[in-house]
Amino acid sequence: HSSAFDPLGLDVDLELDSLDAVDLNAALEDELGSDAVEVGYTYTVTMTGLSVTTTYENKAAIQEMPGVDRVYVAPVFSIPEEDNVMQPYTNNATNMIGSNVANQSGWTGKGMRIAIVDTGIVANHPNFQAMSEDKLTDTSLTVEDVQNAWSNLNASDSNVLPASTYFSNKIPFAFNYYNKNIDVSHDAAGSDHGTHVAGIAAANKISSSEVIGVAPDAQLIVMQVFNPKGANWDTVMAALEDCVYLNVDTANLSLGSAAGFVDNDAPMTELLDLLEQAGVEVIIAAGNDTNNALNNNHGNNLSLTGNPDTGLVGNPSTYSHVLSVASADNDRITQQYVTVGDTKIGYNDSGVFTRLENLAGNSYEYVMIDGYGAAEDFDGVDVNGKVAVVWRGGGVAFPDKHANAQNAGAAACIVVNNTSGLLNMAINDAAGNIPCVLMSQEAWDLLANAETKTLTVTGKSDSFQIAKTMSDFSSWGPAPDLSLKPEITGVGGNIYSTRDTPTGYGNMSGTSMATPQVTGAMTVLMQYLRSKGYSNQDMWTMATNILMSTADPIDVPGSTGLKYSPRLQGAGLVNLVKATTVDAYLSSTSNSMGRAKAELGDSTEGTYSFEFSVTNFSDESKTYTFDSDVQTETATDGFIAGTPYLLESKVKVSQDSVTVAAGETVTLTATITLTEADKEYINSRFENGMYVEGYLYLEGADNQNLTMPFLGYYGDWSKPA
Repeated sequence: HSSAFDPLGLDVDLELDSLDAVDLNAALEDELGSDAVEVGYTYTVTMTGLSVTTTYENKAAIQEMPGVDRVYVAPVFSIPEEDNVMQPYTNNATNMIGSNVANQSGWTGKGMRIAIVDTGIVANHPNFQAMSEDKLTDTSLTVEDVQNAWSNLNASDSNVLPASTYFSNKIPFAFNYYNKNIDVSHDAAGSDHGTHVAGIAAANKISSSEVIGVAPDAQLIVMQVFNPKGANWDTVMAALEDCVYLNVDTANLSLGSAAGFVDNDAPMTELLDLLEQAGVEVIIAAGNDTNNALNNNHGNNLSLTGNPDTGLVGNPSTYSHVLSVASADNDRITQQYVTVGDTKIGYNDSGVFTRLENLAGNSYEYVMIDGYGAAEDFDGVDVNGKVAVVWRGGGVAFPDKHANAQNAGAAACIVVNNTSGLLNMAINDAAGNIPCVLMSQEAWDLLANAETKTLTVTGKSDSFQIAKTMSDFSSWGPAPDLSLKPEITGVGGNIYSTRDTPTGYGNMSGTSMATPQVTGAMTVLMQYLRSKGYSNQDMWTMATNILMSTADPIDVPGSTGLKYSPRLQGAGLVNLVKATTVDAYLSSTSNSMGRAKAELGDSTEGTYSFEFSVTNFSDESKTYTFDSDVQTETATDGFIAGTPYLLESKVKVSQDSVTVAAGETVTLTATITLTEADKEYINSRFENGMYVEGYLYLEGADNQNLTMPFLGYYGDWSKPA
């Protein structure tokens, strides 16, 4: 097995016919020289093999050695993370998925084990202190359990005593797999990412903090795998193998690299298959790379209509066995605000020396500029001593909007977002410049429609509800084989959680933050299913399908019910209330894992067919009717706009309704046939074809509704550049 790039060379993985690590180490030194090779972890669970650090030129020689079956270079993963200075309404992110309600119903992760495979943790943080005995069960990990498993653990390949890995009943196992010691502080990795992630998943509920994890009573199995350059797969693999022997329920991997492939790495696939057999749910971040049109030479972050294959969803989340997680933004944040009459309008100020609050207590007339803040937009417009309000976009960079308003004599500049959500602008933040702040898209109408165009700078803050949106950084799918990744969404934009800071808390954004939210939700759901008598092995596919079937697809703000593409949000935002109260779920044989998603492939004729199943695990029959939204993309001036277009076609199910008896599963066939108008729409705009995607809805009684995303392609998928 392997490590990563370092000053000495390269880490490679060796799969062997049989294993004698001592003999092989001697053989390697004899073949290559003692200074040319360093042997790392030995693997016996997923394969017979070991990791070696050496130079790449030695790879072929190692491959030819007797007993070596295969050699491969281990990938290196990074932390998908976006810093953000916006202040979220602390509890709102977990409330958005209903974990507060689930916790009140008794589903808190009690007796469950979450592995945080990351940069370590602040183990003595107040939110990670030992739990009271009433938070533990007979399935909680004890120091005796660790000692009994020790000889099987990769962690035992160290000078560490097994009892020393037990920190408390909240953190019953903590090990640094990179340094092979028990120092799980953030010193080795240089980032407190792991502490932030752990808090989202399972921070204890304490009186001195509003931060609370989705599964606050779960135990944290802390596996530090990062070095300053990233996480090497051989180190991650050693940790994941140990998850099997530590009886972990869920493993959180907020890591990855852009543009992942599907099941192309045999050792990785074999390990993930083993974790499935052991009933360990592996949840991985989809990545923060948006798509491959970001920062392109066209300057619009849009792809040409002839190149729809723009997905950058990250490796290893693209592997079939794992659940790939996208990010939505927190829809309630704390902002400073101005007042217009009695209306408070929040804003985001990324300045340090040019903050709008420096003008607190003053009132200004404001002017709605007809344009995007280009220099010519101010010609003949009196903004002297006033606040200029301009739109984002138009090919005018933020610093230019800022400078143009200042040159025209404005006292301040407000940039209104031209799309949903908020962001941090790059502005001219130096002494002598005027303030320049960003407001949400909705602010334009509030300002434009005000009877008196005067605002007052308050210097105060308040909590504001904003539109629910997907995070602009969240990586788009699909995977290269047209499989649907990401598969589900958590809240990862503007998240306040535990940190290694003087206050102990702080904000981060990224699919790294969305992933532990989904991991916490999965853990709570598994606790719920365990109470019904299901084992981890029984519920491995079931739990994922329930979480996906009960997710809520997010509407595009300002649209008439159009949904964000499944290529961006998967099945939608986790709904933990529905997941822990529903009695049925969906699945489909159209994908290799039987998940609640339909992967339709491509069709030059515009016809698609798939089977799906409805499983009723209650003690009474359930009846469902069907509806659907079939969507594609829109085009603007030769570019893919990234906004949905509703097609005429519908998903036609083989019967108008279905009744599923208690404890039974019914399998149905569904078809989609594009209308001539739909084909004409796509053919006239997209020369190489376009996605056909959307959601199938099953509507039942008592809000027992289920949803399944689907993804296909009209055209030849091999044709786009």
